[in-house]
Amino acid sequence: GALDLVGALAIYDFDDTQSQFWLQSHLDPESAEEGDEFAATLLAADFTGDGLADLAIGVPREDLPGLTHAGLVHVVRGSAGVGLTNLRDQIWTQLPNPPEEEDRFGAALAAGRFAGHSGADLAIGVPFEEVAGNLESGAVNVLYSLTLFRDGFESADTSAWSAVVPLN
Repeated sequence: GALDLVGALAIYDFDDTQSQFWLQSHLDPESAEEGDEFAATLLAADFTGDGLADLAIGVPREDLPGLTHAGLVHVVRGSAGVGLTNLRDQIWTQLPNPPEEEDRFGAALAAGRFAGHSGADLAIGVPFEEVAGNLESGAVNVLYSLTLFRDGFESADTSAWSAVVPLN
């Protein structure tokens, strides 16, 4: 039978070599469920710093365990010669505050260089977030891109560091 408001994503390649059709069930461990509104919001940006566009996919009415319409966001990576791939996809729920019913995390998406580095960061709208006891005040969560941590400083990986002093 047909399900209402499941949502789907169609990506058309004008050369017709890499057109894709996605349902939420293509992203493990997810499934296509009635009312989720998969792909209600979309944002393409290079979150990984590899020069290829990645895609953030908002699912603002996704139910989480015990929570109706808490919402979530999928991030799928672009791959040269393939297009989008679900390899190493990410699923994000609201943070640092725990998700609540009817938050609708992922109802709006924006990209920018919020941390001042070279990669795209992801801002996620939570329009019905309760803030300091105020119902439906709304909030924004920011996820910083992988390129912020690419230098290895935080993980003590010194392979990207050099003791050579540049000449002026």
